Amino acid sequence: MLFATTTRAASLRAAALSLCTLALPLAPSPVRTRQAAALELPDGGAPLVSLPAAPSRVLDLQGWLTPAEAARLERILGKLHEDTGFELLVVTQDRARARAPEPADLLRWWSRLGPGTVGGGGRIGAGAVAIYADRGTPGALSALEAGSSLLRVEAGSDAALCFGPSFLARLRREYGSATFVQQRGESAAVITACELLLTCLRDGFCSDVPSASSSFF
Repeated sequence: MLFATTTRAASLRAAALSLCTLALPLAPSPVRTRQAAALELPDGGAPLVSLPAAPSRVLDLQGWLTPAEAARLERILGKLHEDTGFELLVVTQDRARARAPEPADLLRWWSRLGPGTVGGGGRIGAGAVAIYADRGTPGALSALEAGSSLLRVEAGSDAALCFGPSFLARLRREYGSATFVQQRGESAAVITACELLLTCLRDGFCSDVPSASSSFF
């Protein structure tokens, strides 16, 4: 069922406010710094990525989230699946500076969460949405330096029905842009995108993305 644009924007802004506050303060914590340092490439090589033994919905390889943010986001996404059957999955990576998991390995790892998480043909499952927060690709400018988005979103066929035709593209432009990331940080971009997508999956449909310049964020 379609909602009026103004009503939807107000609903999304209000729902996002509670989780977006997790991203503040945005100054890097000592834990974040240590986690990110493990992926730096001082000699130009790319270290291998070892996925944790137990799969999770939040895989913060870059350490952009504090442990408290990652743990709470994990609980919220688990509750989403429990209530709706939808899966919302998140990975942070920086392929310009570190080796990221191979897509097939990441999908196999996520598939251990349960049936439907991963579909056939090496794609995300019909009822799943994956957020890839990635600063760049090997041998190229970072995504933000190149004017692209920090965020990439992949939605399965059933989950995609919860979003209007331009919703995901607008989400990437608003909350994955260089301006938003510079002002608020990577953690705010990831958490805000998760909350907006989560709201759509719970409500059934979203047609509009609230502006990142809104005072709510």
